[in-house]
Amino acid sequence: MNMQPDTDNLDNRQSILDAINVLLETSGAIDETRAKQVRKAIDTLRKASDAPVSGEDQSVAEPPAADSELDAKIDAGLETLRKRVNRQVEQRNRDYEKTLQLMEEAETALKANELQNAEHAYHKLMSIMGSIPGLSEQRWRDLRTPSEVARSARWHY
Repeated sequence: MNMQPDTDNLDNRQSILDAINVLLETSGAIDETRAKQVRKAIDTLRKASDAPVSGEDQSVAEPPAADSELDAKIDAGLETLRKRVNRQVEQRNRDYEKTLQLMEEAETALKANELQNAEHAYHKLMSIMGSIPGLSEQRWRDLRTPSEVARSARWHY
């Protein structure tokens, strides 16, 4: 069963709420691109529903009760989604900083010919690097691979 939200059909409140719920039901990392698409879809839908239709009474009309109830559920879901994405980003940033620290430790250990320390740092590094969700391509490029660290220390595996 496909658990990805259908971001192509986010033209009504219920489909947006369903997409939010699918994202929140994800046990792992939340797809931040899909979360942004959902956020943009609700913003677009709300802007469209706020704009008066030509020939319509220009006074502010109350939205139907069903829409108000869905809006409240959407707002609550978006807030929960925002908090989870923020925690995910904070964890990714901590993991990235830890990765940079481990790279430096490995390089220092290799330069000092402390192979056991270098190997320990390398294994911790590989563990973290394999589990950083959503790290940007630029940040991946900023990380030097262990083989580059070894070359810079003039030591080869």
